[in-house]
Amino acid sequence: MLIAGAWCDTKLTVDMPKGTRFPVFCYGSNGIEQMRDRCRNDALIARSARLPDASRVFGGWSERWDGAVASVQPLASHEVKGSVVDLDLSEIILLDHFEAPNPDQPYSADAPGAVYHRQDVVVLVEGEGGAEVAVAALMYVKVDCAWRGPPSQRYLDACVRNVAQFWEGSEIVVRDEHGNLRQGPGGEGPSGGGGAGPSGGGGAGPSGGGASGAGGGAGSSMAGPAAPAAGITSAAAQGAGVSGKGKGKAIASSATDDDGVTHFDAAASKTVQTLLNPNLNPKPKPKPKPKPKPNPDSTLSLSLTLTRCRLWSRPSVSQWRRR
Repeated sequence: MLIAGAWCDTKLTVDMPKGTRFPVFCYGSNGIEQMRDRCRNDALIARSARLPDASRVFGGWSERWDGAVASVQPLASHEVKGSVVDLDLSEIILLDHFEAPNPDQPYSADAPGAVYHRQDVVVLVEGEGGAEVAVAALMYVKVDCAWRGPPSQRYLDACVRNVAQFWEGSEIVVRDEHGNLRQGPGGEGPSGGGGAGPSGGGGAGPSGGGASGAGGGAGSSMAGPAAPAAGITSAAAQGAGVSGKGKGKAIASSATDDDGVTHFDAAASKTVQTLLNPNLNPKPKPKPKPKPKPNPDSTLSLSLTLTRCRLWSRPSVSQWRRR
């Protein structure tokens, strides 16, 4: 019997029979469009999924995303919402190129050069009729998730693209590897500003990323004390592409929200709102080109020329008499 939220010691994707497909749990920037591109299969589809008793965390440093990237850690009474995509072994190997586990030991967190490692977990997936079903799935977990600074706004927007497809009203809160709330991009405090902490950016692994969308860097962590977090609240989920680079703003918790967390204002984010409501930003109509105004000097010159032509061609009185 599968227990939802379990972290398994199995290695179910190592020797998969040819032609079989296995669910891969995506919780970061790996939305369906990115998965189709990375696995070279435009026919892939995603389904809603969640992992109970776990938390999405951010750590390391990605040069590609210019900030921390996502991972997952066990945390009781929390859950990670995302999606699952069914892949065959060849597609999982293609995804490995972006997640960067050790190719000889993809499940090992201690293998040399590993940025992420494979991990089998039991997630809840929406089945027929809307009922949730516990299924075994593959998840990528970051090896070095030490806090070096917050994720970038661009990376958080990419994570929202994935989550907002299926989870209306959900939010992404920034936590470090220990589950402590942290400030998001542009915030003040020990982790604010979107820059690296005292330890610097750290060396990044392969520029790709997977469940999180980016390889993280190694190095020591010198993060300060935990600060309030910034989250992203999604509105109606439509799962479209993002256009524009608008940023939201951090706002204090409402009077009815007693969690003490500073949330990201998705309503003020042009990026997120364009994602959820593409018709909010229609293409502007082209301005009509102004008609050129006539030059009075050229008109006068033409008039004088025509007058001279008429006077020059007018016959004289003697000519008329001869005729």
